Amino acid sequence: MPNTLHLLSDSDFTRLATRIREAGLLAYGFGEKKTPEPFVVACDKFVYTEILRIAPSSAGESKLSLATPPSLLSNQ
Repeated sequence: MPNTLHLLSDSDFTRLATRIREAGLLAYGFGEKKTPEPFVVACDKFVYTEILRIAPSSAGESKLSLATPPSLLSNQ
């Protein structure tokens, strides 16, 4: 993706994310649920890393995949 900035969870990057967005670029952040709210809202898109997990493949290798957050699972 051209003109994007990917940031990891750290409140030190809050002002940088804001300035990047002011420049017309996209800022994507990644971090845990404990990430400070000002950083989360400073990003165009924030991905909580708790939804990522390592899943074994059929060949015995591990690969990164997305997990369904418990809040999205229905109580059936």
